[in-house]
Amino acid sequence: MVERDGKMLAVAIAPDRDGFRLEFTVSGIAIDPGPDGVAFEDPIRVHDDHGRVVARRPRWFMGGRLRRAADGTATLRASFVLEPLAPDVRSVTLAFTGPAGDWDVELPVEPITPDGLRGRPIDVRDATRGAIVSATAVARSAELTAIELEARLDESPSDEALRRRSIRGIGCGFAGRLCGDQLVLRDDIGVEHIERGHPCLDPDAGRHREVVQFSALAPEVVSGVIEVQYLWVQEAGDEVVTVSLPGEADISLGGCSAHVIATRVSGVYTAGSVHVGVNVADGSRLGMRISHAVGQRPIVEVPEPTGTAREVTLQFPVVQVRGPWRLEVPLDAS
Repeated sequence: MVERDGKMLAVAIAPDRDGFRLEFTVSGIAIDPGPDGVAFEDPIRVHDDHGRVVARRPRWFMGGRLRRAADGTATLRASFVLEPLAPDVRSVTLAFTGPAGDWDVELPVEPITPDGLRGRPIDVRDATRGAIVSATAVARSAELTAIELEARLDESPSDEALRRRSIRGIGCGFAGRLCGDQLVLRDDIGVEHIERGHPCLDPDAGRHREVVQFSALAPEVVSGVIEVQYLWVQEAGDEVVTVSLPGEADISLGGCSAHVIATRVSGVYTAGSVHVGVNVADGSRLGMRISHAVGQRPIVEVPEPTGTAREVTLQFPVVQVRGPWRLEVPLDAS
């Protein structure tokens, strides 16, 4: 962390399957980015301690955005995946300019040795409705079976397409599948295995990757089938819908219809048949809590301490895209 001219820069770097992940936040920026924020479009420059430029990975677009903070300033949050570092690198330098300030910061790094169960690369995929779901790695032990799944909207999406549409989840739209929505692995001797625990998520804009765990398989099992019934896709266009508070309306966002009810119950609650982002009437972006149960509508709870808001604005819908996507996964040890 570095403090300079009233602004605070916090940076984190970590290894990534595609290279290494660089994430940073700058708080205390003295600008007003407006209710929708401002895209961070200033290029970052990264080089290692041998003077070699570290390039961004071309496949995935991530980037950042400046948004309003509660104290009236703006906060920049940005995330990038860069090319792998050479084994002899012990530090990298991050530099960027723009409304977040001028920064040139050296970051220490050290090599790590991967541990745990080693995955075997595979390439099994199915495509439907403009989306591709793949099984990209498998690992087996006497205790568990782990399969890496990846979903993406296109083989080579443009940066503009990735800014406007991204995958939020495989079989779910939040940080874990609901009870009854878990993925099932059907092995080749007829046994069904329901996923256990929580998936390990690795979302990167245009593609969504996660590792799903199942129980250990019988030694004679050499293959299995996973069916993904739906994906959750977020649309980040300019379309907005306003609903009175209290109020009830049939709306359309992202090409899908929804029925929305907005009521005040110790705050503002908004429920609808599609999950949407919520802003209170003055354009402030407040924290929100999302709850969802099987067979019920998602509920979005937004703090509204003034009690004076008269409407809510709905934007950036998350749409359920139905498949199925069927993956025949090789599970033998070879």
